[in-house]
Amino acid sequence: MSTDALNLTAGIWGKLIDDYDAFCLTLVKLTKDQPLTQTLYWNHTDGHKVEACHTFVYAPMQGSDAFKYIDIFVRFVGLELLDYIKALESSYETRSKDCGALSFPKVWEEPGFYERVVGSVNDGILVNDPNGQILYMNENLAKLLGYSPGELLGKHLFDVMDEEGIQLTKKRLSERISGTEEVFDFRFVHRNGAHVWTRVSAKPLVDDDERHMGSLVSISDISARKKAEQDLQVLLNELEQRVQERTKLLTRANSELKKEVEERKSAEKRAILASRAKSQFLANMSHELRTPLNAIIGYSEILEEEMQSAGVDDFQQDIECIHSSAQHLLQLISSILDLSNIEAGRMELQSEEIYLDEFLSELRMMMEDMLQQSELLFIVEQQLDTMSFIADRGKLRQIIFNFLSNAVKFTLTGSICLRVRHDVDQAHIIFDVEDTGIGIHEDDIDALFSAFWQADGSATRRFEGAGLGLAIAQEYTRLMGGRISVKSKYGEGSTFSVAIPTWHTLDTT
Repeated sequence: MSTDALNLTAGIWGKLIDDYDAFCLTLVKLTKDQPLTQTLYWNHTDGHKVEACHTFVYAPMQGSDAFKYIDIFVRFVGLELLDYIKALESSYETRSKDCGALSFPKVWEEPGFYERVVGSVNDGILVNDPNGQILYMNENLAKLLGYSPGELLGKHLFDVMDEEGIQLTKKRLSERISGTEEVFDFRFVHRNGAHVWTRVSAKPLVDDDERHMGSLVSISDISARKKAEQDLQVLLNELEQRVQERTKLLTRANSELKKEVEERKSAEKRAILASRAKSQFLANMSHELRTPLNAIIGYSEILEEEMQSAGVDDFQQDIECIHSSAQHLLQLISSILDLSNIEAGRMELQSEEIYLDEFLSELRMMMEDMLQQSELLFIVEQQLDTMSFIADRGKLRQIIFNFLSNAVKFTLTGSICLRVRHDVDQAHIIFDVEDTGIGIHEDDIDALFSAFWQADGSATRRFEGAGLGLAIAQEYTRLMGGRISVKSKYGEGSTFSVAIPTWHTLDTT
């Protein structure tokens, strides 16, 4: 086949774009029995690129073994079928003049040409008169609606529509008379009663005198698209419902959370006020109680001295008991006052340089007084060089004394060890008090540092104490930037440790 023969397909449509090889391959594959469909891209005369679906039909030329072909635009953008057929005729006339020796007969004048043209189109084709009577329906449309070819000829469009479709079609038929062209989605009724969604392109038909003759309608099956749209809409509705439900839940939860936060803030405010009132009350009461207690202690000391001078020993033991009880009560009141001051934020540090040797000597003397009537062995282990450090001497001494007094109280036999070590990595001086006493249950360790808590809470408990010592010790440690820890095994003993930051140390060696 020559290039000139191929150029016959150009005409007013322009020329092939990058599809010359595909076009040639299509013609080579053409046989007598099977039409071929090929999508090609063309340049329109106005310059834009056009996608066209061609159907090539084999037709032998008279008196020759060669063949002629018909190429049909089925989906040419912006061109209706009738426009194409008219343009096709003009194109062939132009081609005949241009080619000279190659003069093809007008294939559209041959019998059955238009039937072959419309039959080769993949979409449904329908022609109806102005009243809606069906004048022509191709095989594809008949199959789409469940009928055999020709079965609906002479029938009315309303026969394949539901009531809603009938009302819409009445309106559109009247508008078609005025020359209105339309493209819209429409729902036909299948022979079995099911709905068939289609895309309809309808154009008025007029004769040479511009009289309205009916409509030419192209119909595409969009059932799959509509099904996908419906499925998507169902999913969107479900999603929207879920979002609404979740929004309600979140709104409710947010409201409840807001209410709970407000209640907690209110409760916290009340608790703070109550704590301040309690601390203020304890501070006031402590001051009120310390005054008479100091008087009792003072008078008991005077009375004891006078009776010793007079050589009267009958009431010596009673006076010593009064003095000891008053001292114990004064210590308890002082602890309560300290705790209330800590809670009220009135406790301040009195930092000073502490020499370790002197500090340990003080602790030894305190332990000698406590161990006078005990057979416990007291051991001091110093695992660092002689040095000094900065801390609140009084508070640190009270912390360690609390550990030591508890160790004496809860250790019946064995030993108590005061160990001093230096944690270089953490930059802390650590004081450990290790005993061989009764130990602590694991479940009770977390509550040890709560105010007024005691391991033995019964009314007949063996060990005295108000349960304030460890609570105060922990608060003092916190004020100094340190930490307290405890290790214990019930029945074997305990180790209490306090770690104090070494903000400043001096090597005295």
